[in-house]
Amino acid sequence: MGKRMLALIMTLVIGVCCFVTACGSSTKDIKAEDVFGTWIREYDGKTESYTFNSNMTYTRTVYKDGNVIDSMNYPETYRVDENKIYVLNSALHAENEYEVVMKGDSMKWSNGLNTVEYTKSK
Repeated sequence: MGKRMLALIMTLVIGVCCFVTACGSSTKDIKAEDVFGTWIREYDGKTESYTFNSNMTYTRTVYKDGNVIDSMNYPETYRVDENKIYVLNSALHAENEYEVVMKGDSMKWSNGLNTVEYTKSK
């Protein structure tokens, strides 16, 4: 009887641990329409702006002291899948992948090394 009780307790403990771990680590899947609009962040005295359009194109502009210092004057493409955003940079021949966490007007991007946070422009 003691071994059965111990096995039952261990099974319950493992089940509870799996449930807590799964619930705590899940991230909400995002849809393309969740990212539509303009998102900004400030860093090192600069302002970076991404505008995501409903036709799955985006533009990026960086300002310093009100002047454009870096810009993609042509639209690039992006896609959204589950909780990730993929942005194409044709100049670099690369598609960059970021895990996205959204909360209210905040969108955090993480590539595994760095995390940046954007705020939706009103």
